[in-house]
Amino acid sequence: YKNGLLGSSIEAEQRYEMGVDFSRTAMNHRLLLGFDFARSEASDIHYASNFLDQSPIPGTRLPTPLSGIKAQPLGLEDRARNVISVFFSDQYQFNNKVELVGGFRVDHYSDIRDPTLFSPRFSASYQRSEQNSFKFQLARAFRPPSFSELHYLIGAGEDGPAGNPDLDS
Repeated sequence: YKNGLLGSSIEAEQRYEMGVDFSRTAMNHRLLLGFDFARSEASDIHYASNFLDQSPIPGTRLPTPLSGIKAQPLGLEDRARNVISVFFSDQYQFNNKVELVGGFRVDHYSDIRDPTLFSPRFSASYQRSEQNSFKFQLARAFRPPSFSELHYLIGAGEDGPAGNPDLDS
């Protein structure tokens, strides 16, 4: 397709968050322990594309950009995601030039295939002078799939866009 297949989801999303952090400093250590809860809700889901109203024929030009195309309701049910997180960090000031930090975060997602994710972190920094410092960091991170990727944006199914509920983070 000379202009390609274009598509975009449009939805109303609300997010609610709450969290509690506790910190304590003692003997060159700064300890941090925390808990977070978040809920995201997607509703009124629409999809705009240059291929839903017509069967694309290879070699033909499809309308671009999407700004002139009316988004269509997909008839999908509203979606929700709950995320519960716990994290811990120990920041150790070895001396006035060297700092070590170790910690982790555990997240549990209510709507993905492997719902519990562990993210460790370690760093060491050296403050050579007021203007120069060196830092080494080793960490694991992730990005959870969005509502669009899980439920309605990956490809075109028989009745329009279809997602992939088996995506990994």
